[in-house]
Amino acid sequence: MARGLLPERGPRRVLAVATFVNMVGIGVFMTSAVLFFTRSVGLPLGQVALGMGAAALVGMLAGIPTGHLADRRGPREIYLLTLVVRAATTAALAFVHTFWPFVVLVCVNQLAQSAGGASRGPLVRGFGGTNLSQYRAYLRSVANLAGCCGALAAGAAVQLDTRAAYLALIAGNAVSFVACAAIITRLPALPPVAAPQATGRWVALKDRPYMAVTALDAVMGIQGQVLVFALPVWIISRTDAPRWFVGLAVLVNTALVAALQVRASRGVDTGPAAGRASAAPGWPFCWGWP
Repeated sequence: MARGLLPERGPRRVLAVATFVNMVGIGVFMTSAVLFFTRSVGLPLGQVALGMGAAALVGMLAGIPTGHLADRRGPREIYLLTLVVRAATTAALAFVHTFWPFVVLVCVNQLAQSAGGASRGPLVRGFGGTNLSQYRAYLRSVANLAGCCGALAAGAAVQLDTRAAYLALIAGNAVSFVACAAIITRLPALPPVAAPQATGRWVALKDRPYMAVTALDAVMGIQGQVLVFALPVWIISRTDAPRWFVGLAVLVNTALVAALQVRASRGVDTGPAAGRASAAPGWPFCWGWP
């Protein structure tokens, strides 16, 4: 990487730029999504939570079959398809006025998001090079740096608190998916992966340590949803803080991750090292839970 900022020219740089563009758009809208649905569309908070919960369930079920499809058909092609779907469903949210269209669109969007993550993973693995853990950490920092930029725009829109401002965020998010897809087309196609010999569809469920780590990781993952969904509603409805503080809160969080992620990944090059690195933040997370 040149001065630690950009990878060398080639697929790794393409992935980094695509990640930045994509996450700027996501950061722009996700920070204010709940506020858009409640304050602009006019849906009750309970219905918004129900719809997003249903979308999360759909997304959870989509990951494994999509990962299988990406292995068989090529991850770049599947990832491009998910970006197109996300662009279309995000743009369509601008025309939502009732509950059921909202549910359908967020479910399809979340399905595409989960599928995109499952198909993007093989791209990162295929082009990440020999020090894959450091490159993944670098992409994580890039994503959070982009989130900082998105949070600033979201904070301005939340402060204005007008339908036009929220619609501008939606449009920006949709455009970011299209731009990301255009960048991803510059990646070379990866060959399909041959199907492994049959070992049983539910073999992972028999691996108790794997299932335990998966469950604990899911619990720790709640903090991300608190940041982008619960915190904005709480700041607006339960405190006297200015509305722009929503963007500032996300900005501080993402800036810290962008600054420290690569440093935190140093030495994580084996399975046991990864386990120790994951356990370290788990303790303060559990202590802060009450």
